[in-house]
Amino acid sequence: MKKVSFRGRLITVFMIFSIAFIAIIVNIIRIQLFQHKEWSETAYKQYYRGKEIRGERGKILTKNRVKIAYDTQKYEIVLDPTKITDNLDKMIEVLDKYLEINKSKLKKDILYKQKIKSKYLQVGKSILKMDRDEISKKMTREEKKGLYFVKKIERVYPKWDQFNHITGFLNIENNGVYGIEKEFNKYLKEDVGFQKKYIATHIAFNLPVGKKGEFVPPENGKNIILTIDYVMQHILKEEVTKIFEESKSDWSAGIILDPSTGKILAMTSLPINEKKVRIRNNAIYNQYEPGSVFKPLIIAAALNEGLINQNSVFHSDGKIKVYNKIIREHDSKTKGDFSIEDTLVHSSNVAMVRIGEKFDRNTYYNYLKEYGFGEYTGIELSGERKVSLPHYSKWSGLSIPTISFGQGIALTPLQMAISFAAVINGGILYKPQIVDSIENDSGEVLKKYVPVFKRRIITDEISKKMREYLYAVVEKGTGKNAKIVGYKIGGKTGTSQMSEKGKGYNSGKHVSSFIGFFPVEDPKYLMLVLYSNPKGRKFYGSQLAAPAFKETMKRILKYKNIYPTNIASNIIDLSNIKKEEVEDNEFLKEITDKLYLPDMTGKTLRSALNLLNGAEIDLDIKGNGIIKKQSPRPGVLIKKVKKIYLTLEE
Repeated sequence: MKKVSFRGRLITVFMIFSIAFIAIIVNIIRIQLFQHKEWSETAYKQYYRGKEIRGERGKILTKNRVKIAYDTQKYEIVLDPTKITDNLDKMIEVLDKYLEINKSKLKKDILYKQKIKSKYLQVGKSILKMDRDEISKKMTREEKKGLYFVKKIERVYPKWDQFNHITGFLNIENNGVYGIEKEFNKYLKEDVGFQKKYIATHIAFNLPVGKKGEFVPPENGKNIILTIDYVMQHILKEEVTKIFEESKSDWSAGIILDPSTGKILAMTSLPINEKKVRIRNNAIYNQYEPGSVFKPLIIAAALNEGLINQNSVFHSDGKIKVYNKIIREHDSKTKGDFSIEDTLVHSSNVAMVRIGEKFDRNTYYNYLKEYGFGEYTGIELSGERKVSLPHYSKWSGLSIPTISFGQGIALTPLQMAISFAAVINGGILYKPQIVDSIENDSGEVLKKYVPVFKRRIITDEISKKMREYLYAVVEKGTGKNAKIVGYKIGGKTGTSQMSEKGKGYNSGKHVSSFIGFFPVEDPKYLMLVLYSNPKGRKFYGSQLAAPAFKETMKRILKYKNIYPTNIASNIIDLSNIKKEEVEDNEFLKEITDKLYLPDMTGKTLRSALNLLNGAEIDLDIKGNGIIKKQSPRPGVLIKKVKKIYLTLEE
């Protein structure tokens, strides 16, 4: 066998290394010159790390700037049981002070996780940053081994029971699925930012590369400011709930709005649905037959068309036969001749049938359309129901007679409230408004919503007459339980029978409602309250809804510091206030202390005594005839007056 010399082996090795070296050089040149861009991008991608930075979803606030929906930072507590040793008892003791936990169960869970070598255990509900900081302070570094806080953004609804039907809620993708959250999702939704940089494999330090990382800051969502008054919302919900629970009604709704603009000041819906998927705003979704609260709409239309006038009189024998159907008065005592005012004061069904008969179908139908029935109101809330209005060609002979007293027509509470507002606000139908503006985080107004005039339905003069008629309803008619002494309030009660599909009307099931407004001369507040299918002996609107209106309005008047006055002269007229009423009525007793001394000059002594009836004040009277001078002067608080000096002259 021929031996290979050492020199030959050395040359062979040298040639192999030379070829390999040349191949490496060629490959480097190929990569650097021809594939530089491709490999460069690959390298950057390998060490390029990034994460999304989420902004906050916009807030929903009342007009008083109270937050009723907003994002907050919270922290989930996560344990790594494999790292928890001697600090187990101390950790459980501290966590127990800030979380609703079962200490013995948590200890068993940790020990079990250690046994199976599990590194993850979530504990309790999310906590606020302040609680996270407190937990950290209570433990040393060694005692915190295995304890981690995972930051998360959570949507908070602090007054869920009062506002859930308005705010709505979010799905798991952080999109609104009901109410304001859905309707204004594109404004409320935040823009996600991100941060990217070049980091070593184990993320120990930033790589000093030529390329810079990217940073796009997140942008918070826009804030929605509602027209809702936070205090009025609380009052309405509280007072409506009292009678809702007492009457065991199936459902209830309450609305307060400014009739001169259509702005919603409060809106409640009962019962409260704790499960989000079952939330429904009864005020804009549920349909019902309104009953007698509908009568003013037809009377106003008839006056506007000239079919009736202020001198019109309608006779009732207690019942009327229409197309072989007997329509009766709600009360067997309701008989006789009724003026327009009497028709509303006594809530005569027969008189309303006679008024309805004066319309032709086309005109009647057009007025219903003008009032907004058969269309969406257009309120800025998702979930509104459109209640159909059949064309008059599909009506029966009983349609106009029954619709005239509020049966045979379906609508939502909001439709009823906004159409009634047109009757008493000068004749104008407004689009209901629940959003005042959209703002950014700096408070800059990006979009301002203004009242939307839809159309005029009746004249201002007829609207004025309707307010007077409805004032009489509260003063001496079916609405007396809504009366508040010292204030001029108008309104109408309603009690309608409920219909059941395929069975007709059920005489044992009713909808009790009341719609009222204040002040009569220039309405600023209109309120509708209704209860569906109340149980028990009380079911009339005068028995349930009118008292709910009264108690709610009393509290609102106190909240707004509106004291009883004689609108014309800005002095108090005490002629209708009896001493026993003051003593028995805590509210009246309180406001009576703030009544002002009236101007009695130019009046007879008898008139002056009538004005002062109920006030415990001594009189010093000189002369006879008409009062020429008085002391103290008008406008002084009565509670400060012990004696009044009057000088009379012939």
